[in-house]
Amino acid sequence: MKSKDIVIEAKNLDRGKKFRIMRMSAWDAAVWAERAISGMVNAGVDILGEIEKAPSVAALADIGMLHLARIERSEREDLGRQLLDCCRLVYNAKGDTREIFPEDIEEALTIFRLKTEAFSLMISHFIGGGGSIST
Repeated sequence: MKSKDIVIEAKNLDRGKKFRIMRMSAWDAAVWAERAISGMVNAGVDILGEIEKAPSVAALADIGMLHLARIERSEREDLGRQLLDCCRLVYNAKGDTREIFPEDIEEALTIFRLKTEAFSLMISHFIGGGGSIST
């Protein structure tokens, strides 16, 4: 399973903390995306127009994360928790990881960054990094 490590570099209480973001399985990513797209469409987001504006995975990740805020609250919170479930705290120099506990993160900006990174890694299944389909 594809993953990437990020280090928080912002000058805040989480500076220097390292996290490992793991990509959702293709199945889970597809189900997550269907729920997110449905929620955004129901909230009035022009999905096709937004995709045309965002030719890169990074840009689409930023746009997607912004429009998730328009989804009904309980659905948005559940989708956000699923993104955070893809994230683990790297707690030592050997690279060992564990689940993230609420007290591990001291800045809301870090939570948004983790969700954005998880979303970006997840959508690589669909855009420019998802590999090829063989028959």
